[in-house]
Amino acid sequence: MPSKTTIKEIASLRLKKTRDELGLFMVEGEKMVAEALSGDWEVVHFIAVAPMEILGRKADVVSHSDMERMSALASTSPCLATVRIKERVLSESILTSNWLFLDSISDPGNMGTIVRTADWFGLQGVYCAGDCVELYNPKVVQSSMGSVFRMNVVYGTYETFFELAQRSSSRLIGASINGKTLADFSFRPNDVIVIGNESRGISEKMQGLLDIEISIPGKGGAESLNASIAAGIMMSRL
Repeated sequence: MPSKTTIKEIASLRLKKTRDELGLFMVEGEKMVAEALSGDWEVVHFIAVAPMEILGRKADVVSHSDMERMSALASTSPCLATVRIKERVLSESILTSNWLFLDSISDPGNMGTIVRTADWFGLQGVYCAGDCVELYNPKVVQSSMGSVFRMNVVYGTYETFFELAQRSSSRLIGASINGKTLADFSFRPNDVIVIGNESRGISEKMQGLLDIEISIPGKGGAESLNASIAAGIMMSRL
């Protein structure tokens, strides 16, 4: 049974400061725990409110009140796990494959959904620059539905990514309301899709680096599309 100190530490993983200090993040629910255990990730704690075994790993049992204390969800799951954070790196794969570039995506739900969608469409990786929300934020992790364990999500500067894109002759394709229509556009094997901030769009800094701006045509009265929806439509077309 986990000690009070361990329960307190796991509860504090809701805070980025603690995740950074301990090098851990938390996942909740049987599916997410199974995703962690099935990959090459170090699962440090596996805890449940009743005896449970997933992929040969037995859970340490705690009370419902202790689980509620640790959980970051509105509706507490029957189990959770803490997982060792891995360092992600920008690989040379951008030279030959498609990436997604996120420019200050701030909403955790959007970030997790975008990572999940990029996984679905088989993109090589997701690069985050500016004020992007942290990958291991509990809401990002849960909304990724396990894709956080499979997708290479890298954080870095605009300059680093742009230099590598230039070397590979990758085009930076920005999703914009003022660009060429998506219906008339053809993607190339190593194009990079750029998605801007939910309220501000693509930053001025990134705007100057784009090769092409592409708009998604619509017929209704909505001012714009949600960032994760726009990313999904662009990736589907790619």
